[in-house]
Amino acid sequence: MPGGPRPSYYTCRHTYEETLMDEIERAAALEAAATSASSDGGGGGGGGGVRCTSPYPGLVRVVSRDDGGDATSCLPLGSRHDPVYALQTLPDAVIVESESIKGLAREAARALLGSSSGDGGPASGGGGIVAEDGRAASDRSDLRRAPRGSLSIHALVPGMLRGQPDPVMKRRADRVADEIGAIVRRGYAAARAPPKKNQDVDATKHHVKAGGHAKRDGHDDGNDTEEGTGERWVLQLLLLSPEVAAASLTRCESPWADAAAAAGA
Repeated sequence: MPGGPRPSYYTCRHTYEETLMDEIERAAALEAAATSASSDGGGGGGGGGVRCTSPYPGLVRVVSRDDGGDATSCLPLGSRHDPVYALQTLPDAVIVESESIKGLAREAARALLGSSSGDGGPASGGGGIVAEDGRAASDRSDLRRAPRGSLSIHALVPGMLRGQPDPVMKRRADRVADEIGAIVRRGYAAARAPPKKNQDVDATKHHVKAGGHAKRDGHDDGNDTEEGTGERWVLQLLLLSPEVAAASLTRCESPWADAAAAAGA
C-alpha cells in the first residue's frame, strides 16, 4: 500500500514458478548473510530474507520478511535484481483497488507519483487522495525532469503469462493503462509524444524487459540520443482482478537488445 513496504512481482514460464521462487529466496539469503558478515556478525542480518508466493501461473510475488522494508531491499542489486528464471520484473510495486477503470488509473498514478487529479502535484489530504511515500516523491521529481517521450506504459494480465491469445481482462487492463497515460501526460512531458520532427528517424525505440532493462524494436521514439541511449522510464500495470492492480514505475538502466526475447509485454 502507498506509504508502506512494496512487494515485487516476477513473471516466468508456467511450471517454473517453484524454480524461480527458490532462486529468489537463495539470493535473498545470501544477501542477508553478506550483510550480517559485513557488520562483523551483528544481529542486523538475522531477520532478513523474503517470502515468495505464486498467486497466478507464471507469476511470483515477493515480499520482505521484515514488515518495515521493500522486497528489493533484501535482494542483490535491489530493484535491478534480475533472476535467471524471470522473464520480467515489476519492482517495488504498489497495490491499488477501485471498482472503475478511471478509479484504478487514478489510484495507481497517486500511489506511484503522489499526484492529484493528474496535475502532477503532490497528494493532499481529503478527496480520497492517498498519502505518498518517499519513493513516490523521488520518482515524481525525477520523472518531471525526464525528456519528453521517455515514458512507456505497459499493461499486463495473468493470462498473458500462460500464452493465451486473448487473455481475460486484457482489454480492461489496456483501458486502465490508457487512462493512466492521460492522467500522467497532464503533468509530465515524459508521458507525451516526442517531437514530430523526430518520429520518422530510422533509429530505435525502447521497450522494457524486467526491472528497467529496455529492448529495441527498430523504431525511434524521438527522445533518444545517439544509438538510442537516452533516458527511459517504464510504468507497468498488472491487473490482478477487475478491481485490483499492481503498478510499478522504474527508470531503465540498460538496453535489452534482443527484440525477439520474451519480455511479457
